Amino acid sequence: MHTTYLWGLAYRPYGSGAYSEHKLRLLELMLSRESAFTCKPFQSLWQDIREDLQMCPNSSMQTVWDALSSCATFWRKGTMPKNSRWFAWSDSCEEQLPEYHALKCVLAYHYQNEKLDPDLVQEQQALASVVREAKQGGGDQQSLRREFSKLKESLGGGPKLAYYIMSEKLFFHAAIMQVCVRPCWSWYANSVKTIKSPLDNLALAARMQSDWCAEAHLKALAQIPTSKDPQLVRLLGHPTIKDAADKVSQLVFHLLRKRCSSLSKHSAPPDCYAQLFAPDAELRED
Repeated sequence: MHTTYLWGLAYRPYGSGAYSEHKLRLLELMLSRESAFTCKPFQSLWQDIREDLQMCPNSSMQTVWDALSSCATFWRKGTMPKNSRWFAWSDSCEEQLPEYHALKCVLAYHYQNEKLDPDLVQEQQALASVVREAKQGGGDQQSLRREFSKLKESLGGGPKLAYYIMSEKLFFHAAIMQVCVRPCWSWYANSVKTIKSPLDNLALAARMQSDWCAEAHLKALAQIPTSKDPQLVRLLGHPTIKDAADKVSQLVFHLLRKRCSSLSKHSAPPDCYAQLFAPDAELRED
């Protein structure tokens, strides 16, 4: 819920896109007023920004500061994470997450006197009563929605609310989801590109009858916990989330269980009879 609000910030409020221009204006003000050696929020976040932007590890503070003006998410709205579109969150995450700390730096600079630092418990307690009131009664999901609505009402929404929820914990949780969901997203994107007609779908069903267990995205999912991907190594080695390895494993196995359950239908009626109608004679069985 929090990341979806961040990913769609450029389209708010009410789809007007006013915050998109506001974000750019905040960036331009910070760059015009400060330098790499006078901006305190930047001095604490510049190494994270360097990692997010995949810059050379030897890049200086000044080089990273100069790169802020080129961050794409300040200049264009990007993808809107619509609930009605599959993997819209992943699409937006690929665009927004690499510039997470850049946005956090800009917002921290402008709201540093508002006592909203998302990583300081004492400042988060300013709205503790609002959160407690929102959590009373109802299920977990209902409580989260009420809590978020109360926070939006108390803070007035917009960039101020965005900064309030931009904790390091949120960043790493979003990064874990990004890494673990990427194989499924790649599978879906490939299927959209390759399946263009009912005959294509029939051929796929015929092939999957015996080969679904060997699907590449299932193998990619299973390999994630032991992968040496730099992004995953960064997640597992960061002190912010000490149980990152457990979270990665739990999400991966959850996705594997769901995907295997969905794909196994190809081995059962009526999907298993697709080979009888397959356009390729080699796929037909007696």
